[in-house]
Amino acid sequence: MEYLVVKYKGNDCGVIIDDVTGDWVTNEVSWVSAGHHVVRLSMPAGSFTPAQIAVELNGTSPQHPKTIQFFQA
Repeated sequence: MEYLVVKYKGNDCGVIIDDVTGDWVTNEVSWVSAGHHVVRLSMPAGSFTPAQIAVELNGTSPQHPKTIQFFQA
């Protein structure tokens, strides 16, 4: 299992990983399987940037998760 934090300033929102809507939310540590993933937010397109982020997860821990960030558009 790998660990990911999806940062977003603004209201916390859901996170979509590989086109799957799970229990993931922004600004919290989430566990995800190892490997390559495409991450986006569950908000209307154009309300955040970039549209999606590709990330490789390997060698993370709850104390040292991979962190990615989206911004308000």
